[in-house]
Amino acid sequence: MRKTVLLLLALSFLAGCRPHDDYTGEPCIHMEYTVDGEHYVYEDWGHIAPGYILSSGRFEPDSEGGLYSKSAGEGQSTACFDLRSNGIQLRLESPQSFFVDGRQYQYKQDPQKQSLDLCVLYKPEKAAMTEGRYSFSRKCSEPYCRYEVRFEFTCQGEQRTFEITDGIIQVGRRFQADIKSLIKSPDEL
Repeated sequence: MRKTVLLLLALSFLAGCRPHDDYTGEPCIHMEYTVDGEHYVYEDWGHIAPGYILSSGRFEPDSEGGLYSKSAGEGQSTACFDLRSNGIQLRLESPQSFFVDGRQYQYKQDPQKQSLDLCVLYKPEKAAMTEGRYSFSRKCSEPYCRYEVRFEFTCQGEQRTFEITDGIIQVGRRFQADIKSLIKSPDEL
């Protein structure tokens, strides 16, 4: 009888050690955009981090970057969104220490930052963003929120100019930390 109880305890312990995801059903990154009438969709579901197999099962995204605060000198800071995912490298910066939820920002190319502001599309073509617009929005008010970035850009490639339209990047909760201080609703200003 004691062996059976010990065996059941051991089995229940091992069952509790299986990797799991607290945000099942939610990708780290969901991205959609249209280029020249062709619609692209990509989702980053992440992978189980090595060494976490017998723990709670931490998932890490295949994408890099996210939303963060950066020092701008003299005690000032700016909010930045920097994402490298599935062949796209996107860097956006706020003139303040946060982005305003729902506000439309205009993008103009800064020649000094051109190397950071590259769109690399599925086709083997590199292009620099020259102008466009984007906005951020939070999707909840919990400490770990989802947020999304909507965008439209004009890009100059080596051989042609093209438009990226209907762009949306939805960033899941497991891919970022507290964003309340980085995306503020207009009534929090």
